[in-house]
Amino acid sequence: MDWQNVVVTGASRGVGEVLVRRLAAQGKKVFAFARSEDKLRALEKQSGGAIVALPLDVRSPSQIAAAYERIEREFGPIDVLVNNAGVFQTHDFWTQDLEVIDRIIDINLKGAL
Repeated sequence: MDWQNVVVTGASRGVGEVLVRRLAAQGKKVFAFARSEDKLRALEKQSGGAIVALPLDVRSPSQIAAAYERIEREFGPIDVLVNNAGVFQTHDFWTQDLEVIDRIIDINLKGAL
């Protein structure tokens, strides 16, 4: 399969960051999505143009749509999407308030849709 344009969510640290770096090193054009703009910009700068930083929140459908439109307009179709963004809490489930649970569901479930 000949694929070039890759979107990775949750790209600013952990598994997402490693994926972004490895894919860029393999010659792919990688579009890094995350909320941490400073970390994304650093990845972009280090990549020599292989990584495009797109700071956004996966809980925002309008931000995702705008990013996809920009990618397709400027770079062509997206070939691969890695839905890596996710959060977890170290608290016992029954001690978390509804706002925390809503945030987890919005990012981990809805953000992948």
